[in-house]
Parts: sequence; C-alpha cells; structure tokens
Amino acid sequence: MMKIAVAGGTGVVGTYVVETAQGMGHETVTLSRNRGVDLRQPEGLDDALANVNVIIDVVNSSSLSRERATSFFELVANNLQAAGTRSGVAHYILLSIVGIDRVPHYGYYAAKRSQESAMTAGDIPVSIVRATQFHEFGAQIMARSKVGPFVLVPSLPVKSIAARSVSEVLVETAEGLPLESMLEVAGPDVVNLADECRDLAKLRGRSERVIAIRPPGRSGRAMRSGALIPSESVRTCGPTFIDWLHSEDGQRAMGFTRSSR
Repeated sequence: MMKIAVAGGTGVVGTYVVETAQGMGHETVTLSRNRGVDLRQPEGLDDALANVNVIIDVVNSSSLSRERATSFFELVANNLQAAGTRSGVAHYILLSIVGIDRVPHYGYYAAKRSQESAMTAGDIPVSIVRATQFHEFGAQIMARSKVGPFVLVPSLPVKSIAARSVSEVLVETAEGLPLESMLEVAGPDVVNLADECRDLAKLRGRSERVIAIRPPGRSGRAMRSGALIPSESVRTCGPTFIDWLHSEDGQRAMGFTRSSR
C-alpha cells in the first residue's frame, strides 16, 4: 500500500483517481483549495505531503489564457516539486493532453507544454501520461456553448476516453517505476466531437440542436486535420462513448441517473 497525494483531487478526473486509488488499497490525500491546500502557496505543502510516496497531478487551470495558464501551471509545478523533494516523494505522475505538440499556437496547450517542462526540471522522477479528450467533455462544452435552442460545438475528430479509465491508468502508473517515455491513452473510436454531442442530446431527450462549427485559425485547422488523434503506439482503453453514455458514469456526467429518468 502507498500513500498517494492527488493534486486537483476534487475535479472530474481527480475524483475518480481518489476513488480508484482507495479501491486498490492505497491511502490518499487530496490537494485542493476545497480541502484547505492552495497549490499556489508553498505554505502547508510540506505537512500535506508528509509520508506521501507518489503525487498524481491532475490540476487544471481556470483560465485558457496562455499567459495566465502558464503562470499557474509553472507555479504549481515548482511548489509541488520543491515540497515533494523535501518530503521524500519518489514518483510524480503528471496528466497532460494528447496532441499539444501538434497545435503549437493554441495558448492552453502551450501552457501544458510549459507545465511538462517545469515538472521534468525538478528532482522527483516524473511520468507523463497524455490523454485524449474525456467522454465527459461533450456535456461540459454543451453547457457553456448554448445559444437559445442551439448548441455550438467544434467539428473535429477525437478519440475520447472515459475519465475513470484515465484514472485507472494513472494509479497503475503510480504503482510502477517512473516511465522511460511518455504514455498516450485514448478511447477505442475516432468520432467527431459534434456527433458525440448529438448522441448526448438525443439521449437527454431535449430539444437542443447541435450545430457543428469549424474551429478558426491555425489551431483550428490543426485540430480539424486530426492533431488531437494519438500516435499508433497509444494505449487504448474502453468503454466506447456510446457505452459510456449508458453507464452510471455517463448518466452522472449528464446530470441524472438511470433511476431518475
């Protein structure tokens, strides 16, 4: 059994990481402001990381701005590496995003690359796991892109994966030695994000009309051309998006359970 600190442990994937780790017999500590730990401040991190063997970092920036997100990720990386080194942490697992090298002009992806660089510059051995977009992403983007009866969704190919599946890979990685190379994980199928949202709207039984839009600019062109699709060496994890929609996790992400339908 290990003691695993989960940075960002109250978010979508972080919640699953905590649940998965505990289910496999590990002790967990959640690092988030909701639990009284501000990762932007070094104070308190030494106590929070006492006797911790591994850190799993799934923190997310609240800003998509390149400057703000980069500042946040680098600050958190430096604080966790420093405190983790003092506390004797042996392994650091960082969750990143598939394709960020192939969309160089998108600010948030540039920030994630800076996060990877800042983390690997520290003393704790780092394993980087890059995942594709989560199955949960469709519901999130629909919630913030609704215009009257329409939902505007980027038309681009994705190989989405369930957040729970990502959490299982992260915990499995924590149980082993640091990875020698970056690991990519993705779901089983290449589909269009707009089509996933249409399937979601249909299952909800609402009158939402999903309108596929072309992401603009150089970043948009790269994404439309498949920049977010992983390499052939990717590790594939189920379930498919359709199977996930009908699962308990899918129902939770859509805001209702099977029993409430």
